[in-house]
Amino acid sequence: MELKTLKALALTSATVIGLAMAGPAYAQTETLTTSITTSSAITTNVVNGTQYGTYLITVVAPDNPTLTMSTDGTNTITPAGTGSGSQIVFVSGTPDEGALTVETPAPSILDMDFLTASLVDFAGASNLGLTSIAYETATESGSFLTNADTTETITVVAGATPEPIAFGGVITATATPADGAYSADVVLDFTYP
Repeated sequence: MELKTLKALALTSATVIGLAMAGPAYAQTETLTTSITTSSAITTNVVNGTQYGTYLITVVAPDNPTLTMSTDGTNTITPAGTGSGSQIVFVSGTPDEGALTVETPAPSILDMDFLTASLVDFAGASNLGLTSIAYETATESGSFLTNADTTETITVVAGATPEPIAFGGVITATATPADGAYSADVVLDFTYP
């Protein structure tokens, strides 16, 4: 190969490289945004309180008669503990299980917390007590005593849909109560475990 040919090849290569680099270089920068929206709201709604109705209650020691409200939709109240002559007799009213709904954005598991300090137990009637609370959902049921703090598990089956919870319980009489209308307040906290 002649020196002229080598010079020509070198010149051609240099020209090609020079032309390739001679134009302006454009760089592109893009920003990719990553986002997430969270929703963990818990919504509760009391549909109605638990209604036992009106009863004649007389207590003869050593009895501690009880009234137990169902949670199965039958609104059944069962009296018990009248072996020594105590009486529990239905007088009037329409018994009705308590009802509450809880809703979350998606199916989830919740803790239902009860603290004894939050119970207002039949103010003005020291001889009546709400001694236990029963509950029932589509997937679980149970009961707990009101003399101890407790946490129960509640399953919200469908998101963005109110999950119904039925409530009943046991009222215990330790002496004959005075005539009157009495109520007990139960505070329940719903949280994620």
